[in-house]
Amino acid sequence: MQKIPNLYLDELQEMIQASCGTEVSHAMVWRTLCRYGFTMKKSAQHKNHLEYLTCIGAYTAEQLVFVDESSVDHQTTYHGHAWSIKGTKVQCKAFFVCG
Repeated sequence: MQKIPNLYLDELQEMIQASCGTEVSHAMVWRTLCRYGFTMKKSAQHKNHLEYLTCIGAYTAEQLVFVDESSVDHQTTYHGHAWSIKGTKVQCKAFFVCG
């Protein structure tokens, strides 16, 4: 879970079956994660808000365009939620290629 915290339950289920040869249900995977203190959290958009403000502060108001989420494609290659221990923030690495 530390290396790939944003796995879906069915992906975890497949990994368990591949490594242990045992079939487990989604419910068992969910209960086991909860028993060990994991919760499902929404991945953070910005690691540090101050860093974001510093970056965006380099532009004038005329150079900025803001778009609401009405046209966001949620069917991306990255998952929006990830597993993390209670009381800790979730961190997921993602690579972005422009163009």
